[in-house]
Amino acid sequence: MKILKLVALATASFIFSSNAVANSAWYKDFYKDEFTDEKFTMYRTESVNGQFLSLKCGMAPFGKYYEPSIAFHSSSITRTGRTYPLKIRVDKREAISRNAWASSLTSNNFIQIEWGNEKGNAKEVTDKIATDFKAGNRVLVQIANKPSFNVSLSGFTKAFNATHKKCQSLAEKNNGRYFSKVWLPVD
Repeated sequence: MKILKLVALATASFIFSSNAVANSAWYKDFYKDEFTDEKFTMYRTESVNGQFLSLKCGMAPFGKYYEPSIAFHSSSITRTGRTYPLKIRVDKREAISRNAWASSLTSNNFIQIEWGNEKGNAKEVTDKIATDFKAGNRVLVQIANKPSFNVSLSGFTKAFNATHKKCQSLAEKNNGRYFSKVWLPVD
């Protein structure tokens, strides 16, 4: 009987603590197009079970650049032009649950909360997420009802500020319009 209790306790312990975890900080990733030799970069987290977070140029109404938004990447994002459920919890703050959009402008298997074309409180939600990420230590994320994963927010503010500076520069060169880009060109 004692062995059965021990096995049950060990199993329950594993089930309740089995969130996948990425402990590394946000980092700058690079990509080189082998046909054009153009170089691109993005800030992102380590991949956990085919899922990760990155920063991209965000969009305000009428396609104007706003500030970086977070892209939630998952191999389970298979169709563009539709919404997928997203849950986020930074540290012990209140969780945010909403549908996020898989834009038809992208081909990188990610969803995003873009307030430019959504009604309601999407701007407030995107601002709250950025504020919580800057102040937080870790974030728990669940994309498209797949198993949740946990990532470090160490380095997020630096990555956010660098992405914002780059996106502003790109928007200025493109009449204020530069959005939905995950891979940003390197000068």
